[in-house]
Amino acid sequence: METINPTPEDFEEIMVFYPIFSKEDFDPIIEWKGGEKIEGNVNFMRWPIYEPIVKDFITIASKDCWLNYHFNQYQMGKMIENKVVVNCADLDQIKQMLSYCVRGDMFMSQGHMGTMIKEGHIARLLHRLYQLK
Repeated sequence: METINPTPEDFEEIMVFYPIFSKEDFDPIIEWKGGEKIEGNVNFMRWPIYEPIVKDFITIASKDCWLNYHFNQYQMGKMIENKVVVNCADLDQIKQMLSYCVRGDMFMSQGHMGTMIKEGHIARLLHRLYQLK
């Protein structure tokens, strides 16, 4: 199944996040909720409260033009951590890595997107998208 390609407007829309997410002191998470015991050995899971700009990014990065669900989670985790791979990635690979990041909070761990932003992975993906544009 072929994915939808982003338009020039889609590129412009997602690129507005680059200056914010590339700042080293930007913290994507306002606070963590949960994590407390409620009864005996029952614990509430912790979850992040993201900055509004992060929620906006997730909404835009969740558009069909930026997603490609045909990826191996383990492989994407390794690819996104490798700066050389990201710097050489084509559009389809960037879309797979974005999908890995967007879906991470749902299927891997709460706060996954926050970690991807804080560690500079999202900024590197956006920088590569700018080069590909």
